[in-house]
Amino acid sequence: MIQIYSVKNVLWNYIRGNTLLNEIDLQVQSLRLEITFAKRQFYAEIGLSQGCFRIL
Repeated sequence: MIQIYSVKNVLWNYIRGNTLLNEIDLQVQSLRLEITFAKRQFYAEIGLSQGCFRIL
C-alpha cells in the first residue's frame, strides 16, 4: 500500500503542477493506470475534469 500511495502522490503532484492541463482536450475525461502490486492488480483513475484521484 505504501508503494501505491507513493505512486498516487507522484501522479497527483504532477497533475497539480502541470500548467498545460487547461490545454488538454475536453473529450479526455480520465487517465487510467494499472498497478500490479503483490500479485494483485489495482486500478488508479484520475479524473482530469474533476481533479480527483481514487484507487479502485
